[in-house]
Amino acid sequence: MVQDDVVVMCVDLNSLSTEGSPLVGFHGVRCIASCDGTYRCMNTKCPYLLSYKKENKKNFKQKSKADVVCGCCGYSAIAVPCFAKKVWGFENSHVIVYYSDTHMCEDKAPLTDATLKA
Repeated sequence: MVQDDVVVMCVDLNSLSTEGSPLVGFHGVRCIASCDGTYRCMNTKCPYLLSYKKENKKNFKQKSKADVVCGCCGYSAIAVPCFAKKVWGFENSHVIVYYSDTHMCEDKAPLTDATLKA
């Protein structure tokens, strides 16, 4: 398996931080990714809330390391942790993918071919 193929297979819709981990009896490459979570807009007059009848949990801008705001109204956002993990095991011509826990955050929009090639 080509290294680039491994990277493409690991693309996910959620924001993930990777970490390495050994697996007993496994002789291939193993990757574990932890979800970085998301944010939530608490503004009761947010245009997103008024338009979609639900809180914005998808569109945010990071103004500084500690300051994240809603991309629709500019109101300060609160962090929503997520404890989901995705695990890939690559050995010979096989790949095993499994998940632990459930995402507490919303999925992001699917990646297009143009995004993957950029």
